[in-house]
Amino acid sequence: MQQGQLDAVCPPEAPLDILVQQLIAEAAADDNHTTGGLYDMFTKAAPYAGLTKEQFDEAIEQAAKGVVTGRGPRGAYLHHDSINQEVRGKRGARLAALTSGGAIGENGDYRVVAEPDDTFIGTVNEDWAVESMAGDIFLLGSHSWRIKQVAAGTVRVIDAGDAPPTVPFWLGEAPARTAELSQQVSDLRAYIYSLLPQAPNADPLDDTALEAAAAQFAQAHGTTAEIAEQAVTYIAAAQATLGTVPTHNNIVFERFFDDTGGQQLVVHSPYGGRINRAFGLALRKRLCRRFDFELQAAANDNAIILSLGPHHSFPLSDVPQFLHPDSVEEVLTQAVLDSPMFAARWRWNLNRALVVLRSRGGKRNPPPIQRMEADDIMAAVFPGAAACQENTAGPIEIPNHLLVRQTLHDTLHEALDADGLQQLLTDIRSGAVRTHFCDTTEPSPLSHEIVNARPYAFLDDAELVDRRTNAVTVPRGLRPRSAQQPTTLDETTLAQITPDAIAQVVEEITPDPRNPDELHDLLTSLVITRPNPDWQALYTDLESRGRARTVTTSSDTSLWTSTELAETALNPDSALETIRGHLEATGPTTPEQLADQTALDLPTVHQSLAALESEGMAMRADHLNSAAPDTWCARRLLQRMSYLSRRQKRASVQAVSPQDFMRFLLHWHHLTPDSTVRGRPGLTKVLEQLQGLDLPAGAWESQIIQKRLPDYQPMWLDELCYRGELAWLRLTPPTTPAKANSMAPRKATPITLVFREDLPWLLAAARTTSPEPPEAGPVEEIAEILQAQGASFLPDLAAATNRLPDDIERALWNGVALGLFTADGFAAVRALLNRSNRRPTRHRPGQNLRSQALRTRAMRANRALNNGASRETHAAPGRWSLVQQPEQYPAEDLAEAVAHQLLACWGIVFRSLAHHPATPAATPWRDILKALRRFEDRGIVRGGRFVAGQSGEQFALPTAADQLQKVRNHPRIDQEITIAACDPLNLTGILFEGPRTPATPNNTLTYTDGLPNP
Repeated sequence: MQQGQLDAVCPPEAPLDILVQQLIAEAAADDNHTTGGLYDMFTKAAPYAGLTKEQFDEAIEQAAKGVVTGRGPRGAYLHHDSINQEVRGKRGARLAALTSGGAIGENGDYRVVAEPDDTFIGTVNEDWAVESMAGDIFLLGSHSWRIKQVAAGTVRVIDAGDAPPTVPFWLGEAPARTAELSQQVSDLRAYIYSLLPQAPNADPLDDTALEAAAAQFAQAHGTTAEIAEQAVTYIAAAQATLGTVPTHNNIVFERFFDDTGGQQLVVHSPYGGRINRAFGLALRKRLCRRFDFELQAAANDNAIILSLGPHHSFPLSDVPQFLHPDSVEEVLTQAVLDSPMFAARWRWNLNRALVVLRSRGGKRNPPPIQRMEADDIMAAVFPGAAACQENTAGPIEIPNHLLVRQTLHDTLHEALDADGLQQLLTDIRSGAVRTHFCDTTEPSPLSHEIVNARPYAFLDDAELVDRRTNAVTVPRGLRPRSAQQPTTLDETTLAQITPDAIAQVVEEITPDPRNPDELHDLLTSLVITRPNPDWQALYTDLESRGRARTVTTSSDTSLWTSTELAETALNPDSALETIRGHLEATGPTTPEQLADQTALDLPTVHQSLAALESEGMAMRADHLNSAAPDTWCARRLLQRMSYLSRRQKRASVQAVSPQDFMRFLLHWHHLTPDSTVRGRPGLTKVLEQLQGLDLPAGAWESQIIQKRLPDYQPMWLDELCYRGELAWLRLTPPTTPAKANSMAPRKATPITLVFREDLPWLLAAARTTSPEPPEAGPVEEIAEILQAQGASFLPDLAAATNRLPDDIERALWNGVALGLFTADGFAAVRALLNRSNRRPTRHRPGQNLRSQALRTRAMRANRALNNGASRETHAAPGRWSLVQQPEQYPAEDLAEAVAHQLLACWGIVFRSLAHHPATPAATPWRDILKALRRFEDRGIVRGGRFVAGQSGEQFALPTAADQLQKVRNHPRIDQEITIAACDPLNLTGILFEGPRTPATPNNTLTYTDGLPNP
């Protein structure tokens, strides 16, 4: 829009179905029309300025005679006096035009009305409405609605409040991307591609290059750094995978094996959905005719995918030659005849021509009835399209009928862009549009969208659950992985099958007969082969028993064969089976090598390879690493190499159930009898795992630490605090501001234990701003004093504020609950929690607070001197200080620190655990995810699918991944472990479905073999 380039609006030119409708409406409104007058009237309108008299007469005939069916004529609403050239409307013509006219197609959407007042809410797709049931909750607009009843044409709903949807919303076909927008997408891709390194050996995924390109992109287009980084990384990953970037000037053909041994052919063409759908339909029809096999296909605005069968074998470079610009419209016409888009537009045109009425008898004609009537008329007008496919041989003959021609025009030039496809094919043949071909082991990042395409992109009638693309495993992420786990996007490992995979397959298939019988089977499959000294003893045994023979070629070359094949082994007719057998037992090889091994001449070898390729048995393997030109390989062996290559690149960890993952966490957190820790080192281990988690203050020692450390001594915690190694505070302040002195000492007040060296980044990760004390109260006074004087004891604070110790203690706890104050020892927490057990000091109204404080201290001193009693300790011992202000950290450094702590706490991290209620939430998951990916690059963590049922990417420490597998293999022994509900391992509602057990200090939760008890 900034460049002034808007989508072009192209109104239809002379639509004949609309012409028929308007002729009926005009003649029904006025009986004084002649055909000449009507023709002059309509040609004054811009869409019909080029209307020929022949087209007009054909429309008059259609409106007058309609369509003759077995139940009589349909859509005949005009009296046409051909002698006097007069036109008049029949009875019912005016009503049909008024109730069933219009140019918008009938989609059959169901109306959604809300009870009890029948308020119209919107519409939903017919198929979705029919498949829905009463009680389902769906999202319409931005609100949830519960289905009460699905009636004819109407879905009755009631307000579902804030309930989440229980069924996915329907997906429908949307207009394809316009040519102008497609050009802009192509230009943007080309621009980003120009920012990346173009040197032959340059790495497009180099961090420095990506940062520079993202900065330049953000500056040029005024986007945020995050958007620029995503766009640049996406295109760089595509370049690393495909070797180039698809644009309007460069079409990329990609092919890869799926998990069933089939292949997926992706054509990366950013020309928009109209051209791509036409391209996909034409390619599908051409391949179906060539191989006599129905293909599944899909197309969207950026790509086309065709699911090839096991016998589709052809050079990838031949694909653009399958279609010719001069014949593509004929191929496309035959392709669309059995597609849903043709049937839908046929029904729409019948509606617009008033052949199938939208309303009848004052009521809406139900969409299913309209479809049935449209099918009946199709059988009458276009019997070839309605005929049984088993009786159809060759191309379908298209009748010269107005409605058929109009429907084909609408399908080819509105739903599709046949002219655009013809021009694209012309440009490809002339070289104006370059083509690039690559065989990969995994789908490239640009393929992910079309591999996971939804039903509206399908070009065939196969259901979603039956798609061959479901057998494609889409790799995670867009960045390269560690050296131990090679990237799926590194051009040296994705575009090429790994050498280790090739070597493994070759080693596995290399013949190694162990007895004469195995050698005989081998000779039978090879037909003929040169003598092998390693098998001489076995061959001699076979020869002595008459089961093997040596044959001699015309050039005096001796070859081994089995006795059964000796007579025909050298016949030219046996060459095909000979090459087949050697391909199966050799691996990647060249025609010259096959000729040498079989003593066949090169032309015969090439002819046999071409025949095997047409069968789908042999494939060209020039794309293999270090492969010589014109390399061939058996298809099944190539598929095995591709599979092994993918398996080597992916993490070998198999996902475990949530129950087994919970068993792992109980062991990881030292809660099982065989994993508990002891002594001061054990306390350090526990605190390193739990630091940063805001847990109830009263639960830390008795319910959290002691459960993991049976011999725990409180003095150990105090020693860590007094030595300056450990601190405690409320890390995440409350979301709602508190009133002055509103926080009484409570065991449920959340605090965390933090190693002081980690406190700065934890504060930055948990707080975007510092909490503010309540105005005009003791908390504010103490905060000001601590700000001015630094750390202070409680008596110092009482003297400075002229307040009683009880007031100071209450204010200190109030500040702790707000995240403002902390002390240098954990004894202060114990004392404040026990504060409610002591009788507070009272004073009489009007008494000077300072004098009372002095008198109280004097009385305690005299009591100690006279009676020998020990001095009473304060309820808040130690020095108190302000929690420091959060510092500013680079986003990457902060995210990496948070990621390290999450890994220490959970061992295996995914999004649900990163959003644990006790975890600081100021750092977005997207930043943590990028940090984890960088860790994987460095080999610190492994990426993979570790826990089943959890969406998104997952990462694990190597020790955690190994321990997870041990726990899964360990038998379940009905082991019961009870923890406090406030323990971080209360993962009900997070890892397990159902309501979350309230995390209060008084609640407990029991796991039996990792499964929470109800």
